[in-house]
Amino acid sequence: MTAIETAQGNCDCVYQYDYSTEVLMHYRCCLCNGWWSISDGPTDCTFYCPHCGECLTPAQYDHEPEYDPELGELLL
Repeated sequence: MTAIETAQGNCDCVYQYDYSTEVLMHYRCCLCNGWWSISDGPTDCTFYCPHCGECLTPAQYDHEPEYDPELGELLL
């Protein structure tokens, strides 16, 4: 029996599992360009960069930045 068959319920399973969803926030330090992630993280508080230790506040934009998939970064 494959894992997919098991996932589709074609087995004699006794136990069940539960699940949940989450938002994974990705943050980038504009000083050292280091990235980190926090599950269900806020967007309105101060952080210390885990890479360079600098104190960071949320970016303030006068427009919504666009993401360039070829460059892999935001166009500010």
